[in-house]
Amino acid sequence: MTTWVKAGLTLVAAATLTWPQSALACGEAQPAPKSVQTTYEECMQFNHDYVMARIEADSCNFRRPNEPCTVPVQTNLLCPCTTFVNPENRKAMEAMELAEFGWGAGACSMYIECGAALCPYVVGASCEQPSPSSDHPRPPNGVCVDHFH
Repeated sequence: MTTWVKAGLTLVAAATLTWPQSALACGEAQPAPKSVQTTYEECMQFNHDYVMARIEADSCNFRRPNEPCTVPVQTNLLCPCTTFVNPENRKAMEAMELAEFGWGAGACSMYIECGAALCPYVVGASCEQPSPSSDHPRPPNGVCVDHFH
């Protein structure tokens, strides 16, 4: 198992790292890995973790005026488009950042070929009440809904 630490967050993945031979003194910053070999399955897990965190970051309180849905992020890590999320969902934002870091550190884009992805031009988002369903006749939370140009 390999552990990466970024901004106080820890990512553990089964990957192979090649580190420089020099020893580190206590308190020294760790150098960046020279190479990382991450499996396709690990990369798909990074994407899954990112998407689940992004869905959580979409949550907002439609009953509060001016609930922000102001941070542009990627929809996923595979073939991303832009969407907006609520920055008040800090834990979800940190989880997204951690998954994105693992994706990048693991060179996961080598497994994906998007071609010419067609993404809508998103100009912003607002917090809106989701439609009632049989499970939630009065949904407790809102969701960030993108606005297109």
